[in-house]
Amino acid sequence: MEGPHLIRHLTRAIIFSVSVNLLYYFLLPILSGLFLTHFYVPDITEAYEEVNYLQNEVAFGVIIRPDFETNILFHLLVGIGIYGLLFTAIRLFKKFKSSKVG
Repeated sequence: MEGPHLIRHLTRAIIFSVSVNLLYYFLLPILSGLFLTHFYVPDITEAYEEVNYLQNEVAFGVIIRPDFETNILFHLLVGIGIYGLLFTAIRLFKKFKSSKVG
C-alpha cells in the first residue's frame, strides 16, 4: 500500500472504531434502559428473596476494572482490527469475483 492509501485507510479505521465505541457506550445503554423501563414489572416476592440472597450469599471482594484510558485504547484497537478484517474480506471477495467472471 502506498502512503496516501495507508493514511486514508487508517483514518477510516479510526472513524469506524470511534463510531462503534460511541454506539457501544452511549446508544446501547440508552436503548436497554428504555426497554427495561417499558417492560419491567417488579414482583415483591422475588425482591424479598433477592435481598436475602444479597445479604447472606454474595461474597465480599474487590472488582478490579481497567481504567478508562486503557479500556478506550483496547476498544479502539479492536475496532481498527475489525475494520482491517472487513476491508480485507471485501477486497478478497472482489478479487475472487472478478477472477471468476473473467
